[in-house]
Amino acid sequence: MSDPPKWPYTIIGGADYTSEPPCPPLPFIPAHEVKPSLDDDDFVEGLLTGGSLSVVYGAPKAGKTFFVLDLALHVACGMRWNDRDVDLGGVLYLALEGGNGIDKRVYAWMQHHQMGNLQIPFALVKLPLNLRTQNGDCEAVIQTTRHVAARLGHPVKLIVIDTLARAMSGGDENTSSDMGAVISVADAIRQDSQAHVMFIHHPGKDSARGPRGSTSLPAAIDAQIEVTAEGDDRQAHVIFQRDLASGDVIRFKLDVIHLGKNRRGKPVTSCVSIVAKKGSPEASSRNQVKHITGDVRSAYEVLCNVLAANGKRGFSGTPDGIHSVPERLWRDQFYQGPKAGDEQQTQRRAFQRARDKLIELRIIAMNEGRAWLTARDQDGT
Repeated sequence: MSDPPKWPYTIIGGADYTSEPPCPPLPFIPAHEVKPSLDDDDFVEGLLTGGSLSVVYGAPKAGKTFFVLDLALHVACGMRWNDRDVDLGGVLYLALEGGNGIDKRVYAWMQHHQMGNLQIPFALVKLPLNLRTQNGDCEAVIQTTRHVAARLGHPVKLIVIDTLARAMSGGDENTSSDMGAVISVADAIRQDSQAHVMFIHHPGKDSARGPRGSTSLPAAIDAQIEVTAEGDDRQAHVIFQRDLASGDVIRFKLDVIHLGKNRRGKPVTSCVSIVAKKGSPEASSRNQVKHITGDVRSAYEVLCNVLAANGKRGFSGTPDGIHSVPERLWRDQFYQGPKAGDEQQTQRRAFQRARDKLIELRIIAMNEGRAWLTARDQDGT
């Protein structure tokens, strides 16, 4: 980055400056000094990056808190998670709803993973906090993050806010002003700590439209993960990531852990999240394929054919080993199908609706202008 100019100086083609103006110029980087970052700061490989903002959302009982807690405790232990490398780092978990349920879940996880009384850099805060205004508890969280890092001996890499609704402290999550205020506080916290800040949230009435509330949230976040449940089968779908590949589906289940007996002699239990073996997401997606019809079916079949003829591996933003094709190639081939005689605008709308439906059903995934299948084995055919 270039050093600030020394006074006095002359702007080429402009006025002479004999003294420093009241507002100095912003720091800037000339093009010839720009250096790309070749390594993402993904402390959870391919999923969480330092200094970013994410939201994990799902319906009640979907298992989103168990999923996030399992991920957070793996970070605090530096343990591989879902076949991903994990860099050890401190975790600050803000359980804004209070209660003893989170205590049981942490204890169950420690017991299940045979941690005993091992000290790990994980700190739990169980208090209602006002994170809607800079004058609320923003500074308290910043100072707590610094103290946790010093006390537990590791910089905090992950701050979980459970839940976003409680963080608003009576604000209206449907208004851009209140939602923007919470995001502003989260920005201040992550800028000071360089930690990843993760909201736990709820879906809207139409789950396909993402997390509940103002569109200010999806516009501001760097990653969006949806947790859903169908019976005992649960999955976390990486809907969107700004700098990493999207589309991954992480299947998990909840195992019951016995913690002991209460004063009446009744068993006390909690659950832990157990990530399923990789490869199982395809089975769920195959079932979805059986039920698609019309333009959605046509778009799917065209993509299969285009992948068979032109699919390639190794592109930035796509999963390792997965064949993908440019969206434009898929779209152009779709236009050559049964709707060839329709107006261009009609064709475009049909393709966009079909594409979006395939993404919603998790049959395909897209990133950086390329598309690939999640619904079957990727063997290059």
